[in-house]
Parts: sequence; C-alpha cells; structure tokens
Amino acid sequence: MTLACAVAAWLVEDPAGLRVLVAVGLATAVACVLWATRTAREAERKIHRITVARTRDEWRTEERIAELEIDLEEAREIRAGLERRLRAKRSELARLRGDHAALLRRYATAESERARALESSRTSATGPVAGLVQSVAAGPVPQAPAGVHVPS
Repeated sequence: MTLACAVAAWLVEDPAGLRVLVAVGLATAVACVLWATRTAREAERKIHRITVARTRDEWRTEERIAELEIDLEEAREIRAGLERRLRAKRSELARLRGDHAALLRRYATAESERARALESSRTSATGPVAGLVQSVAAGPVPQAPAGVHVPS
C-alpha cells in the first residue's frame, strides 16, 4: 500500500491530493512498523517459551538419567548379592551330593558285607564262625541321617 501511494504521488499534481497520499502512505508505514514490532515481540516471547521449555526438559532428562543410574547401581548390587547366594547354594548342594554319595557307598559296603556274611553262613552250616557270621549279619544296618534319601 505504501508503495502504491508513492507511485500515485508522482502522478497526482494537486497539492491536497498529494497530502492525502502522503498521509495514507505514512499511516500505512506506521501500521506496518507497528505490525512488524508486534510480530517480532510475539516471536521473541515464543522463542523464550521454547527455550525455557527446552531447558526444563533438559533438567528433567538429566534428573531421570541420574535416577536411572542410581537404579542401575542398586540393581548391580542386588545382582552381586544374588550371585553370591547362588554360589553358596551351589557349593552347599555339591557338598550334600558328596555326603549323599558317601552314605550310599557306606550303605553299599554294609550290604555287601552282610551278603558275604550270609553267604559264608550258608556254606558253613556249623561251627563257631557260623554263629559269629550270623550275629554280624543280623546286626543293625547303618542308617542315613535325617533328611537324606537313600534309595531302596
């Protein structure tokens, strides 16, 4: 509009018309300046809001990262504790398996001695040794400790 007023000023020869065109051009220029100033202020405010929001999000992100790092460290500590417990349980299980195997060997040895004694008592029907063998064969069989399963 301001440009149109400037071009029209070249064509108009009447001083009153020229004054009107200058006034309209001036008013248009002032309106454009005011509009540009208002738009610039709105843009500055928007940029400020965006900058504040970005800064706030950065702080939140940093706080969340710190929280996650703390959680990770706690999880690692828990995992280390659980791994220690698992190793202890595995070693206890290995010890119990060894104890169980030893009991089975003792039981098998006792059973084989008992079978030998019974066999020798059958072969020798009489004599002082037969009475001794029968008393050993009739003796108590070693029992497994409570909680240990011995297959029959």
